Amino acid sequence: MEQQLTIDDNVSISSNCIITCRDTIKIGSDVSISPDSLIDDHDYLTKGVIWAGKYKTETVNIGDNCWKSCNTVILKGTQIGNNCVVGAGDILKGVYPDGSVIVQKRETKVRIINEVNGMRKEV
Repeated sequence: MEQQLTIDDNVSISSNCIITCRDTIKIGSDVSISPDSLIDDHDYLTKGVIWAGKYKTETVNIGDNCWKSCNTVILKGTQIGNNCVVGAGDILKGVYPDGSVIVQKRETKVRIINEVNGMRKEV
């Protein structure tokens, strides 16, 4: 299998980014990739819990004029259209059309724990 990593013109890749290409990754022109991002076009194949020494791959394509915010992960098979924004901390797999703003909603829960007679109790 021949690996093909294509990065078009005017692409900015910040510090601590990892691009792991075992098949095909294409990054369009005018793309900005913020720090600590990962782009990966494969998964490890296992037999049970033991690595089989092989990979399952699918092409990754990031369109033109996209911004990938910090701490994002782009998984195998992901297709991001032109003029898209990927929010910080997102983990993407799938197809995202042109002009998308992709933000994975997170909920912050805060629970207070009190000690009552040696038992923990949520308030």
